[in-house]
Amino acid sequence: MEHLARTPNDWFHEVDRSYVEKHQGCPWCGGANRVYRSERNQLLEYHCGGCDFFACHDRETGQYFMGPGHESLGPLTMMAK
Repeated sequence: MEHLARTPNDWFHEVDRSYVEKHQGCPWCGGANRVYRSERNQLLEYHCGGCDFFACHDRETGQYFMGPGHESLGPLTMMAK
């Protein structure tokens, strides 16, 4: 998949769908149970704790923002080697 061909709007809608359909799944790294959703004022945010992918929508301005995830992931637990 070509990560950079998508717009921030595309990524936001993809993570919104993946969050529900893939049990807090991340569209960047493909992992499940990694994405956190938060709302502050007019900002709806998604963030992957595994690869650091980020997408948000500012409902007041209508703008979308996105930060790419890391291609290589670190250990998923503190005990992993």
